[in-house]
Amino acid sequence: MPLITVAICTFNRAPVLRRTLEHMRGMEVPSPFDWELLVVDNKSTDDTQQVLNEMAGRLPLRSLRELQTGQSYARNLILREARGQWIVWTDDDALVDPRWLATIMATFERTSADIVFGRVEAAWPNEQVPDWYSPRVSGLFALIDYGADAFVATDPHKSFAGVNFAAKIEAHRALGEFRVDYGVRGDQTGGGLGEDTDMYERALGRGMKIVYEPKAIVRHMMPDIRAKKMFNWKKALLNQDRYYENLIKDPPRVPWLLGLPRYYYRNMAGDTGALLWALATRDKPRRFFHELYVLRFLGLFAQSGRHGFRRPAALEKADAR
Repeated sequence: MPLITVAICTFNRAPVLRRTLEHMRGMEVPSPFDWELLVVDNKSTDDTQQVLNEMAGRLPLRSLRELQTGQSYARNLILREARGQWIVWTDDDALVDPRWLATIMATFERTSADIVFGRVEAAWPNEQVPDWYSPRVSGLFALIDYGADAFVATDPHKSFAGVNFAAKIEAHRALGEFRVDYGVRGDQTGGGLGEDTDMYERALGRGMKIVYEPKAIVRHMMPDIRAKKMFNWKKALLNQDRYYENLIKDPPRVPWLLGLPRYYYRNMAGDTGALLWALATRDKPRRFFHELYVLRFLGLFAQSGRHGFRRPAALEKADAR
């Protein structure tokens, strides 16, 4: 009987994980497939192990523990340990549609895809969408909606998200592991440089068939803190260290000014002007969008200052050749 591995990585979210796993008990498993639920505990210090022990008799659950902190390390353990011919990825804070798995497997069969991904909707606290939210910031919350029609993905800007995609095991073996310098680490809440986006770009580069199927739906649970503007402001301003590290490691060959690509300053001026207009017109979603970009620039500028506003060494070496 063909086997599917449904994969979840988790860190210190025992109550949310319990809700995710309880909800998964209502998931339809399509014939003629069997499935395993492989959960990797990424060095949790809360009641995660207790939750996994409780749920082991209610789901075909197998749990592992990854002691290297970082979601990419946990995902790479799944790549090594999965027994299925397909790996279907979701998160510890996701509520899968009852037909989610059946829809994904039907899409593989119908399209001969290497990778299938679906829609990600938000489950906001009390089902109240914040008045500053718009689809322009959906990526901040790992939300995906590329329309009501399925298609073969070729656009590098229409990536899947780790909360809702699936791949044949052969595709994963061809692509290799997730980048460990990307992805969420420890108790970071949301976001992080996208190891899933990197995987998507690598799959495009290899010419793999990637299919978007909007009927394969998960709902991404948003904790109260992620629905607060202040949290997202702070995250945009203060969490730019890893972005800066990767920027100077592989710098674009463009003019630089004070340790950043010069066009960043032009973009900053545009975002500042748009922010002032949004303030004047009381457009809350537009205001929030441009606030984030202004704060991200300020965070990167601060990182550049900590490194002496230097031009990346990789560019200096290239110019010296």
